[in-house]
Amino acid sequence: MTQFVFYLNAAQELVKPGIKRKATSSFLSSLNPKRMKLEEDTKNLKSSVVPVTTTVSSSTSSSSPVPTTSDIPKISWDNLHYQKINGGGLHGTTDHYNFTRDNGDTTEVIVKKLRNGNALPLEARILHELAGAGGAPLLFGVTTDPHALVMEFCPGITFTEALKQLDKKTCQQAYSSIVTAVQEFHKAGFNHLDLHDDNVLIDTSTVPFKCHIIDFGETQKLSDDDFFDRIARECDLSFLQRIKETIELTY
Repeated sequence: MTQFVFYLNAAQELVKPGIKRKATSSFLSSLNPKRMKLEEDTKNLKSSVVPVTTTVSSSTSSSSPVPTTSDIPKISWDNLHYQKINGGGLHGTTDHYNFTRDNGDTTEVIVKKLRNGNALPLEARILHELAGAGGAPLLFGVTTDPHALVMEFCPGITFTEALKQLDKKTCQQAYSSIVTAVQEFHKAGFNHLDLHDDNVLIDTSTVPFKCHIIDFGETQKLSDDDFFDRIARECDLSFLQRIKETIELTY
């Protein structure tokens, strides 16, 4: 059995048909009532699990380990030229910029920063270690004054948009690209924990389609605890089952 087929089969076994769930800590605890309380177990995993606070958090806990970014390239704002707004929320913004490299080449990028001006070392480290796995945006570097992440611009439409714009066969191709992306993400040593219709982008201009996983506010690095890792992975796989059911119910 190929790993791709394993992911499909595993997703089908994890979630009852028709149930829409979001991958939250409360969902983790409710996956199987007979299992130990995950909330209690998680407290014992702090030394082995790298907690990643949301990228739009207004503050960072002083008790959370802050990874170094000394090996991540530093980018000057002089090399970034604003183009347009991309999106934003209560705590942060993302904008389109043109990034001029030292050799003179220009690349379209997304610049993410917090409204309070704080740095984003946790997300920077995750992006750096993922190195594009799961279609995650490549990290070009970080800025200071103000602090920001400079990331690859990933083209595509969300799964929500795909349901509105594409026929069933094409949506099924999009689904296959999402399965592949989740498989790559896990192989890279991370569980996303917050996959939903609007944080996967499907690039339909490529053959086969390419999926970009985005938004790493709940992402966790694999721990040394097989139980926790298995439950965390089930969160991501349950998303695959749900969107497969959604396609069947929509068309």
